[in-house]
Amino acid sequence: MRNTRQTTKQREEEDVQNPTMQHILHTIQQLQEEVRRSAEEAREEQERLREEVKMSMEEALKAHKELHKINHELQLQTIQQLQEEAKRRSEKAREKQDLLKVYRELQRITEEFRTSKPKNMVQQGNHGSLQMHPQDEPQPFTQNIIDEQVPPSFMVPKITPFSGTGDPELHLMAFRVQMLISGGSDAVRCKMFAGTFTGIALRWFNNIPDHSIPSFHVLSKKFIEKFAVNKVEFPTIADLVDIRQGEGESLKSYLSRFCGVSIKIFSHENLFVDAFVKGLQASSFFESLIRDKPDSMVDVQIRATSYIKEEELMRLERKRHQPPKIRKNITKKSLRRYEPY
Repeated sequence: MRNTRQTTKQREEEDVQNPTMQHILHTIQQLQEEVRRSAEEAREEQERLREEVKMSMEEALKAHKELHKINHELQLQTIQQLQEEAKRRSEKAREKQDLLKVYRELQRITEEFRTSKPKNMVQQGNHGSLQMHPQDEPQPFTQNIIDEQVPPSFMVPKITPFSGTGDPELHLMAFRVQMLISGGSDAVRCKMFAGTFTGIALRWFNNIPDHSIPSFHVLSKKFIEKFAVNKVEFPTIADLVDIRQGEGESLKSYLSRFCGVSIKIFSHENLFVDAFVKGLQASSFFESLIRDKPDSMVDVQIRATSYIKEEELMRLERKRHQPPKIRKNITKKSLRRYEPY
């Protein structure tokens, strides 16, 4: 037993003293050192990539905040422009104040002349034509609206007349926006709104029973009910869910088509995001939206920018490497048979 141990020890000492074995041991040590260095470099590279991802996410968040800031500034600028426009219109209205005073005075004199006539008296014109009694004129408004005088400095809203063939809701919305600038009481709103009627709409207004409209709410409700058949049907959230990205359709085209429809729909932003993701074809952008769901369509557009650029570059690269098509222009002249002289 002792002899066996001594023999093994002697062999190990001989192996250590052997140059070939020393070279092998040295090589093993070098390989171990290389492995250790590679592991450290891999860890450093992983840390660096983690930092880059973190910085990219911070930059994307910063860009998102900047976009919200720009939208807020644009809204403020639009409000300032509307205020300046209202101010300019008010100045023009003040310039016409004298003319309006003359008109109101003439209107007062006309009313006094009408009320001074007997109830059953018929006015006769210069050519003997019969005129309508004030009592015979249609009066759809109640007496409190009739008695309300339009202020002399009131700025009459500029709006396209409604003839009875357009969308009543769009006409009502346009009138309300103009009245936000002009102001005025409920009775003034009734009179100004009736002044926008022409054609069929004016005939309908004159046929409303006398003293049956006590407020602008009632007038607008009757107006919408009468011309509801002309309402333009806007898309709904169900129509938005049916939008799909076509086979081979670019992300830019699909995003533009989707946003063109969603802007006409009034709904929650999360429903827009879900419908957009549902209609996407399987792609790296689709996977990124599944991993990290965006908060709004603005966030979707920001994140889609880099993918759209990548798609455009790939398309240009494929087009550049695509072999040119050889067109064979075969004409009658080329097929003509030449005969020898």
